[in-house]
Amino acid sequence: MSSVLWTPAPAAFQSSNLARFSIANGFDPRHYETLHRWSVGDPGAFWRAVWDFAEVIGESGAIAFLRDDNAPMTGSRFLPGASLNLAETCCVATARGSQ
Repeated sequence: MSSVLWTPAPAAFQSSNLARFSIANGFDPRHYETLHRWSVGDPGAFWRAVWDFAEVIGESGAIAFLRDDNAPMTGSRFLPGASLNLAETCCVATARGSQ
């Protein structure tokens, strides 16, 4: 299906996390296909950027992406050496007013 079913208001789009993430990483948020190509073409850089953008509290580890045929569904592991404090990350995000 190629027809667009819904489009956010321009102001909502520009302030969305997807648009902010795209711009922060040098992409035009209106060109989703380019961002998608980056995410599958260089998944290590993409997932490191997601970690940094989300301001996750913890250590991301040395490896951002690892192919693993035994990993369910994706055949990959993302940030396999990461350690994080999920509760603290969520509380800090809530305190900042993040979603």
